[in-house]
Amino acid sequence: MAFLKAVLLASFLAPATAWYRYAQMVTGDVVKEAGNLTMGGKVGTYTVLIQVLNTLAGDLKLLTECCGDARPLAQEITNKVNLNEYEGNTEAQIKKEYFGEGKCNEVGLAGLLATGNPQCNYVYSFANKHWPEYEDSAMCVPSDVCSLDVAGATKGTKVGYTMVLQILNRNMGDLQYAGEGPLDACYQGMNMANEANFSFKSTETIHADVMGLKIPIGQTEKLSFIGLKQLDPLQMLGTCADKADTGVLYVFKNKFYNKDQRAVNISSFDYKLAMKKMREEEKKKKQEERAAMQEQRKYDREIAKAAKAAEAKIKEAEKEGKAKAEEVTEEVEKELAKLEGQAMDAVRKIKEGDEDKAEAEAEDPYAKVKKNVKVTNKMKKDKVKIGKDDSAEDVQKALTSAADKAEEAVEEAKKKAEAAKDDAVKAADQAVQKATKDAAATAKKAKKSAQAAAEKAEESVEKIQKRRLDSIMI
Repeated sequence: MAFLKAVLLASFLAPATAWYRYAQMVTGDVVKEAGNLTMGGKVGTYTVLIQVLNTLAGDLKLLTECCGDARPLAQEITNKVNLNEYEGNTEAQIKKEYFGEGKCNEVGLAGLLATGNPQCNYVYSFANKHWPEYEDSAMCVPSDVCSLDVAGATKGTKVGYTMVLQILNRNMGDLQYAGEGPLDACYQGMNMANEANFSFKSTETIHADVMGLKIPIGQTEKLSFIGLKQLDPLQMLGTCADKADTGVLYVFKNKFYNKDQRAVNISSFDYKLAMKKMREEEKKKKQEERAAMQEQRKYDREIAKAAKAAEAKIKEAEKEGKAKAEEVTEEVEKELAKLEGQAMDAVRKIKEGDEDKAEAEAEDPYAKVKKNVKVTNKMKKDKVKIGKDDSAEDVQKALTSAADKAEEAVEEAKKKAEAAKDDAVKAADQAVQKATKDAAATAKKAKKSAQAAAEKAEESVEKIQKRRLDSIMI
């Protein structure tokens, strides 16, 4: 009697509502004492007792055994299952978290036939056979409503009204089914889909024809509603009839439905939507950063190109300046050598004239002086003139004066040569300075372009950061 009370109490303590998995923890002594109801208190046959006493318990999905010091873990597992804290494969996550040495274990075939162990607690995890999975969202639209041209966009077509429903109902995802028929059948089909009555769903096997043999390669889900005719893509392009007794049923995937939780979760949908938006922003940001980097690299290449061109121009100017300086110097040296030669010829001739004069004075001073008139007359540019009646002393003075003038001419030539050389060096320096100035202007322009590119890149980064901050605040 005490045992029966324990069993009944356990069934009453089970949650009135549960998620797509329902779990119940039972102590080993309760399982053992249920021998008169479970064919000897077997762990496996206690499953049937729970299914009879609790209408939520469907097929057994996992039977867990926690013994000794691990007994408290059984209640933890039960609470997590009943609170739907697991997403995806519940059984796999339980095994990963709670199974192992010093923890819990799955009850095998031998354990199912064993009697309940008072040193153990058992967790029976079932599928909730009454759990509605609201994975579809449906809407029945009267045909005369569908025939209206909404916002000048639908043109009264059946496929056009699909967009209207998706805009007005953000939970409506991809279109799964569209059918047309009497308005009563249309509303009945809408209620079946929205109440998760899956009697309108069936599974068909897909076959592949291989050399006349039909080989099953998969399965597909088919939707059908009593009294409605499914519309094919071509029929969806047609216009809705202006009839109030006819309706078009649209069945969509419910975007609020969380497949991992097997439940409608608007918060999860909004979170995923926000994460999707953030990923798109991140992708856009990376694209803008790549574009900014490419732009920066482009400007860097232009700067390097301008600097290289400036350097080449400077070298060319230096080369031209040096060549010009060498050319001018060579011309000056030639001119100087010419002037020096002329001066030396003049001196030589004067000296030769002195020697002739000495000989003439020994023999016939006047005759030699007359011969020297030809020599001295050639130096008219020096204004040296010897007359017929000039004395030897006058001739000597005239020749000495001519020699002095020749030396002055040599000095003057040297000064002109030095001045020409200085002018050549100055011209070369000016050419180098001009080339350097042009190169500096080119480099300054390149630097300005680089600064503009850097400012543009920085502005792009700031915009990206602002968008990211705005998205986070939203």
